[in-house]
Amino acid sequence: MPTRRNEILIGAVSVLARGGPRALTHLSVDAAAELPKGSTSNHFRTRDALIQGVLGHLVKTEQALLADLLGKVEGVIDRDGFARRLADLVLYMTEQSRELTLARRAIFLEAAWRPEIRDQVLGWSVRYWQLGGRWLDRLGSADPEGHARILLACLDGLITEVLSRPVPALDVQGAVRLVLDGLLGG
Repeated sequence: MPTRRNEILIGAVSVLARGGPRALTHLSVDAAAELPKGSTSNHFRTRDALIQGVLGHLVKTEQALLADLLGKVEGVIDRDGFARRLADLVLYMTEQSRELTLARRAIFLEAAWRPEIRDQVLGWSVRYWQLGGRWLDRLGSADPEGHARILLACLDGLITEVLSRPVPALDVQGAVRLVLDGLLGG
């Protein structure tokens, strides 16, 4: 059974996904979560507190998604298998997890102007660069963590491309493989 706080955070994700960062208000979250007026402000007194809560919720949710991906990638030691898994991740983030991905994008835009959010996003990103570095090390990368940062930036670009320009369809797996070949040689 979801807690009231969790209902609010899910509502906030929905508001961000549908309207971007400017749409995020206490009242809009109350409406999206179908809660009485004032519910959001009871849990998150300020918009900053609400944004911090959403960021924590996104991190927790993405870590669960990443754990699932890790289980699928753990035994993969070749580029083709790795490229397939990464392409699956891009498609998952743009299809089944579209709303979460759009909310993440909105928070990342806030980080461009807000140092306190930028610092949190950076801390979150460093963990992903380290994790990606471990995978790329197994594939023979000369600079695993640096290559992981580039790879994740390219995956973010692919996600943006698929979200904003879905037609004509992009060969996501081919694009991922191209990036991997560029990073690893081949």
